[in-house]
Amino acid sequence: MERKLLLTITSLMLGVYVSAQGVYDTVSIFTGYAHQSYYSLNAGEIANIDNSDWDIAFDASGYGSTIRINGAIGTELYKYPDGDTSDWATLDTAGISSWPMVYDSDTTWAGGAFNTGKTSNPMDLGWGIYSTITHHVLGDSLFVIKLNNGSMKKLQIESLASGSFNFKYANIDGTNEVNETVSKSSFSGRNFGYYSIRAETEINREPASSSWDFVFTKYVTELFPGTHYGVTGLLSNVGVEVAKMSGVADVMNTTSFAGHSLSDNINTVGYDWKSYNSSTWSFNIEDSLCYFVDDVDGNLWRLVMTGFGGSMTGEFVFHKELISAADIEENQPLNITLYPNPADNIAHVVFNAQEASSIQITTLQGQTVHQENIEPLGLIDYVVDVSDYATGMYMVTVQRGSNIITKRIIVR
Repeated sequence: MERKLLLTITSLMLGVYVSAQGVYDTVSIFTGYAHQSYYSLNAGEIANIDNSDWDIAFDASGYGSTIRINGAIGTELYKYPDGDTSDWATLDTAGISSWPMVYDSDTTWAGGAFNTGKTSNPMDLGWGIYSTITHHVLGDSLFVIKLNNGSMKKLQIESLASGSFNFKYANIDGTNEVNETVSKSSFSGRNFGYYSIRAETEINREPASSSWDFVFTKYVTELFPGTHYGVTGLLSNVGVEVAKMSGVADVMNTTSFAGHSLSDNINTVGYDWKSYNSSTWSFNIEDSLCYFVDDVDGNLWRLVMTGFGGSMTGEFVFHKELISAADIEENQPLNITLYPNPADNIAHVVFNAQEASSIQITTLQGQTVHQENIEPLGLIDYVVDVSDYATGMYMVTVQRGSNIITKRIIVR
């Protein structure tokens, strides 16, 4: 609450401007990329945890039905193509090499391996069918999961009912059957709840979703159509948006992503800011590439990746700079961020245009010096040339539908 009050008071006075300094930071996920690092741009590393202790992850959000696998450690999932759940007792792995292997999406957390292969039926969630009558999901598919220790299990997600995933797994021959339930309530405030088939236990390993922006991790991506491969990079949290800018001459000083859209694809930073140099046995870093990040708190950051240690150290080196801090105001349906403030030549007005909007800049005496309607929707980085403005204070007003907000900016 103290932080929220400070930001609100600051923004009401002048808006927020942070000088071009920033900091370098280093995160390690250890030799062989054995760990994951959950990281906050504002607070630094939140959690650095072993990534080898789980096999499947269940969506813990209110209406989520996503189920993912731990592809980073070699876990494989096959969807049984020769029958439905009635074949549980007779399922075998004959011909498994021709079965469809399914993968997690690396563009959205909602794309789990278990959710692939949906039909045109809008109620088909991949592993089961949603009932509009009971509001439960009933499993209609069988899977074979190959764990990273080489063992195979047949597996069925039986239902998602009243906030609990019910599932069973067994050896292929039907022995050692285990029936389990993972309840979302056990992982409140997290994106996922985790389960280890190898240890037959659920694991609460992920920090609160509100506390982190990126996870540094190994994950599986589709390098080419039909070719999946393990890579190492950054995946962004739910609610974090990133604009990728390439070909930037001065990545450490650019402050505008005008003309570039923020994306909620979780792999916008991803892995391809680096490439392996076989001559030097090290990684080359793309030096004209930077990212603008709208974090979980609504702050705007510039992120520049500057180094990577590979599997020997698992180290990521990067530079981060707070470009503008969020104005955190309770129950405020429309918010704008002004930077830099004070402004010399150009000023940026950043706001979320959920519908057609307008911007107006006036002097303290009420004279309009700039006015324009804004048609595009989404997060807008509106650039104003203030080089001809007289030195002094101006009022910036943004109207979106019936919502109006006004803030002050100083031109010097």
